[in-house]
Amino acid sequence: MDLSLLILICGCAALLISLLQCFFGYKLARFLLPFSGLALFEGLLYLFVYDHLRLDVVSTWLFFVGSAIAIYLVLFFLKRFASFFTGLAAGGTLAVFVVYVLGAQNTTLIYPICLTVSVVAALLTTVYHRIGTVISTAVIGGCGASYFGLYLFVAGVDAVGIVAYDNLLVPFQHFLISHAYLIGGAALVLIVFGLFVQFYWTAYGQLLSNQLDEERSFRRSDHNEFADSI
Repeated sequence: MDLSLLILICGCAALLISLLQCFFGYKLARFLLPFSGLALFEGLLYLFVYDHLRLDVVSTWLFFVGSAIAIYLVLFFLKRFASFFTGLAAGGTLAVFVVYVLGAQNTTLIYPICLTVSVVAALLTTVYHRIGTVISTAVIGGCGASYFGLYLFVAGVDAVGIVAYDNLLVPFQHFLISHAYLIGGAALVLIVFGLFVQFYWTAYGQLLSNQLDEERSFRRSDHNEFADSI
Protein backbone atom coordinates (compact mmCIF):
# COMPACT_ATOMS: atom_id res chain seq x y z
CA MET A 1 0.00 0.00 0.00
CA ASP A 2 1.25 3.50 -0.84
CA LEU A 3 2.54 5.21 2.31
CA SER A 4 0.78 8.50 1.50
CA LEU A 5 -2.55 6.70 1.23
CA LEU A 6 -1.82 4.91 4.50
CA ILE A 7 -1.08 8.23 6.23
CA LEU A 8 -4.34 9.66 4.88
CA ILE A 9 -6.41 6.68 6.08
CA CYS A 10 -4.78 6.50 9.51
CA GLY A 11 -4.87 10.28 9.94
CA CYS A 12 -8.57 10.55 9.08
CA ALA A 13 -9.41 7.59 11.32
CA ALA A 14 -7.41 9.09 14.21
CA LEU A 15 -9.09 12.48 13.68
CA LEU A 16 -12.56 10.92 13.69
CA ILE A 17 -11.89 8.85 16.83
CA SER A 18 -10.39 11.91 18.55
CA LEU A 19 -13.46 14.03 17.81
CA LEU A 20 -15.74 11.28 19.08
CA GLN A 21 -13.61 11.02 22.23
CA CYS A 22 -13.74 14.77 22.75
CA PHE A 23 -17.51 15.22 22.45
CA PHE A 24 -18.99 11.75 23.04
CA GLY A 25 -16.35 10.17 25.28
CA TYR A 26 -18.71 9.40 28.16
CA LYS A 27 -21.74 8.50 26.04
CA LEU A 28 -19.72 6.03 23.94
CA ALA A 29 -17.24 5.10 26.65
CA ARG A 30 -17.65 1.34 26.21
CA PHE A 31 -16.53 1.56 22.58
CA LEU A 32 -14.09 4.50 22.74
CA LEU A 33 -12.10 3.88 25.92
CA PRO A 34 -10.24 0.82 24.57
CA PHE A 35 -8.66 2.92 21.80
CA SER A 36 -6.30 4.66 24.24
CA GLY A 37 -4.87 1.40 25.55
CA LEU A 38 -4.83 0.05 22.01
CA ALA A 39 -2.74 2.99 20.76
CA LEU A 40 -0.40 2.67 23.74
CA PHE A 41 0.25 -1.05 23.30
CA GLU A 42 0.56 -0.80 19.51
CA GLY A 43 3.08 2.02 19.98
CA LEU A 44 5.10 -0.14 22.37
CA LEU A 45 5.01 -3.02 19.91
CA TYR A 46 6.29 -0.73 17.17
CA LEU A 47 9.08 0.67 19.34
CA PHE A 48 10.32 -2.54 20.94
CA VAL A 49 9.13 -5.44 18.76
CA TYR A 50 8.98 -4.19 15.17
CA ASP A 51 12.77 -4.13 14.63
CA HIS A 52 13.04 -7.73 15.84
CA LEU A 53 10.34 -9.14 13.57
CA ARG A 54 11.59 -11.41 10.82
CA LEU A 55 8.40 -11.43 8.77
CA ASP A 56 7.42 -10.36 5.28
CA VAL A 57 5.20 -7.34 4.70
CA VAL A 58 1.90 -9.24 4.75
CA SER A 59 2.80 -11.17 7.89
CA THR A 60 3.88 -7.96 9.62
CA TRP A 61 0.55 -6.34 8.82
CA LEU A 62 -1.30 -9.41 10.05
CA PHE A 63 0.72 -9.33 13.29
CA PHE A 64 -0.18 -5.72 14.07
CA VAL A 65 -3.82 -6.05 12.98
CA GLY A 66 -4.28 -9.24 14.98
CA SER A 67 -2.66 -7.77 18.08
CA ALA A 68 -4.81 -4.65 17.74
CA ILE A 69 -8.02 -6.70 17.60
CA ALA A 70 -6.95 -8.79 20.59
CA ILE A 71 -6.02 -5.75 22.68
CA TYR A 72 -9.26 -3.96 21.83
CA LEU A 73 -11.39 -6.97 22.81
CA VAL A 74 -9.57 -7.40 26.11
CA LEU A 75 -10.02 -3.73 27.03
CA PHE A 76 -13.62 -3.76 25.78
CA PHE A 77 -14.56 -6.32 28.44
CA LEU A 78 -12.22 -4.98 31.14
CA LYS A 79 -13.63 -1.48 31.52
CA ARG A 80 -11.52 -0.50 34.51
CA PHE A 81 -8.33 -1.25 32.64
CA ALA A 82 -9.64 0.73 29.66
CA SER A 83 -10.36 3.68 31.99
CA PHE A 84 -6.89 3.40 33.51
CA PHE A 85 -5.15 3.52 30.12
CA THR A 86 -7.40 6.35 28.96
CA GLY A 87 -6.43 8.42 31.99
CA LEU A 88 -2.80 7.48 31.48
CA ALA A 89 -2.90 8.56 27.83
CA ALA A 90 -4.77 11.78 28.63
CA GLY A 91 -2.38 12.80 31.40
CA GLY A 92 0.68 11.94 29.31
CA THR A 93 -0.60 13.69 26.19
CA LEU A 94 -1.56 16.85 28.06
CA ALA A 95 1.81 16.88 29.86
CA VAL A 96 3.68 16.50 26.55
CA PHE A 97 1.69 19.31 24.94
CA VAL A 98 2.36 21.63 27.89
CA VAL A 99 6.07 20.75 27.87
CA TYR A 100 6.46 21.50 24.16
CA VAL A 101 4.41 24.70 24.32
CA LEU A 102 6.62 25.94 27.17
CA GLY A 103 9.75 24.65 25.43
CA ALA A 104 10.72 22.71 28.55
CA GLN A 105 11.51 19.38 26.91
CA ASN A 106 15.18 19.63 27.94
CA THR A 107 14.42 20.49 31.56
CA THR A 108 15.85 18.23 34.24
CA LEU A 109 13.43 15.62 35.63
CA ILE A 110 10.81 16.47 33.00
CA TYR A 111 10.25 12.78 32.14
CA PRO A 112 9.60 11.66 35.75
CA ILE A 113 7.22 14.59 36.15
CA CYS A 114 5.27 13.66 33.01
CA LEU A 115 5.17 10.02 34.10
CA THR A 116 3.87 11.02 37.54
CA VAL A 117 1.15 13.20 35.99
CA SER A 118 0.13 10.33 33.72
CA VAL A 119 -0.10 7.78 36.53
CA VAL A 120 -2.05 10.16 38.81
CA ALA A 121 -4.49 10.93 35.97
CA ALA A 122 -4.91 7.21 35.31
CA LEU A 123 -5.66 6.44 38.96
CA LEU A 124 -8.14 9.33 39.27
CA THR A 125 -9.92 8.24 36.10
CA THR A 126 -10.22 4.70 37.46
CA VAL A 127 -11.50 5.77 40.90
CA TYR A 128 -13.80 8.62 39.81
CA HIS A 129 -15.12 6.86 36.75
CA ARG A 130 -17.80 9.29 35.52
CA ILE A 131 -16.05 12.62 35.94
CA GLY A 132 -12.69 11.03 35.16
CA THR A 133 -13.97 9.59 31.91
CA VAL A 134 -15.43 12.94 30.84
CA ILE A 135 -12.23 14.86 31.58
CA SER A 136 -9.87 12.23 30.18
CA THR A 137 -11.74 11.74 26.92
CA ALA A 138 -12.15 15.48 26.42
CA VAL A 139 -8.43 16.02 26.98
CA ILE A 140 -7.14 13.20 24.83
CA GLY A 141 -9.77 13.83 22.17
CA GLY A 142 -9.07 17.56 22.02
CA CYS A 143 -5.31 17.06 21.86
CA GLY A 144 -5.60 14.30 19.28
CA ALA A 145 -8.07 16.16 17.06
CA SER A 146 -5.97 19.34 17.08
CA TYR A 147 -2.78 17.47 16.23
CA PHE A 148 -4.11 15.13 13.55
CA GLY A 149 -6.34 17.77 11.99
CA LEU A 150 -3.55 20.34 11.74
CA TYR A 151 -1.07 17.76 10.53
CA LEU A 152 -3.32 16.71 7.67
CA PHE A 153 -4.09 20.36 6.85
CA VAL A 154 -0.56 21.79 7.16
CA ALA A 155 1.80 18.92 6.38
CA GLY A 156 -0.53 16.91 4.17
CA VAL A 157 -0.04 13.24 3.44
CA ASP A 158 3.11 13.39 1.33
CA ALA A 159 5.35 10.58 2.56
CA VAL A 160 8.59 12.05 1.18
CA GLY A 161 9.45 13.77 4.45
CA ILE A 162 8.70 10.63 6.46
CA VAL A 163 10.54 7.87 4.63
CA ALA A 164 13.81 9.74 5.15
CA TYR A 165 13.69 8.74 8.83
CA ASP A 166 14.23 5.25 10.16
CA ASN A 167 11.73 5.95 12.96
CA LEU A 168 8.30 7.06 11.78
CA LEU A 169 7.68 8.90 15.05
CA VAL A 170 10.49 11.43 14.45
CA PRO A 171 8.77 13.58 11.77
CA PHE A 172 5.58 13.67 13.81
CA GLN A 173 7.57 14.85 16.83
CA HIS A 174 9.20 17.54 14.71
CA PHE A 175 5.78 18.73 13.58
CA LEU A 176 4.65 19.05 17.20
CA ILE A 177 7.78 21.03 18.09
CA SER A 178 7.51 23.41 15.12
CA HIS A 179 3.76 24.05 15.57
CA ALA A 180 3.50 23.76 19.35
CA TYR A 181 1.64 27.05 19.92
CA LEU A 182 -0.88 26.46 17.14
CA ILE A 183 -1.55 22.86 18.16
CA GLY A 184 -1.70 23.75 21.86
CA GLY A 185 -4.14 26.61 21.28
CA ALA A 186 -6.45 24.49 19.11
CA ALA A 187 -6.28 21.69 21.67
CA LEU A 188 -7.23 24.06 24.51
CA VAL A 189 -10.29 25.29 22.61
CA LEU A 190 -11.43 21.77 21.78
CA ILE A 191 -10.86 20.53 25.35
CA VAL A 192 -12.93 23.35 26.86
CA PHE A 193 -15.70 22.88 24.32
CA GLY A 194 -15.61 19.10 24.77
CA LEU A 195 -15.83 19.41 28.56
CA PHE A 196 -18.80 21.75 28.25
CA VAL A 197 -20.65 19.46 25.85
CA GLN A 198 -19.96 16.28 27.82
CA PHE A 199 -20.71 17.72 31.25
CA TYR A 200 -23.91 19.31 29.95
CA TRP A 201 -25.12 16.11 28.31
CA THR A 202 -24.13 13.81 31.17
CA ALA A 203 -25.54 16.17 33.80
CA TYR A 204 -28.75 16.54 31.79
CA GLY A 205 -29.02 12.78 31.37
CA GLN A 206 -28.38 12.20 35.06
CA LEU A 207 -31.03 14.80 35.95
CA LEU A 208 -33.60 13.05 33.76
CA SER A 209 -32.67 9.72 35.31
CA ASN A 210 -33.10 11.11 38.81
CA GLN A 211 -36.48 12.60 37.87
CA LEU A 212 -37.66 9.25 36.50
CA ASP A 213 -36.50 7.49 39.66
CA GLU A 214 -38.37 10.02 41.80
CA GLU A 215 -41.53 9.57 39.73
CA ARG A 216 -41.31 5.78 40.07
CA SER A 217 -40.77 6.05 43.81
CA PHE A 218 -43.71 8.44 44.09
CA ARG A 219 -45.96 6.07 42.13
CA ARG A 220 -44.91 3.11 44.23
CA SER A 221 -45.62 5.03 47.45
CA ASP A 222 -49.08 6.02 46.15
CA HIS A 223 -49.79 2.42 45.20
CA ASN A 224 -48.73 1.18 48.63
CA GLU A 225 -50.87 3.78 50.40
CA PHE A 226 -53.86 2.79 48.27
CA ALA A 227 -53.28 -0.89 49.07
CA ASP A 228 -53.01 -0.14 52.79
CA SER A 229 -56.24 1.82 52.75
CA ILE A 230 -58.05 -1.18 51.23
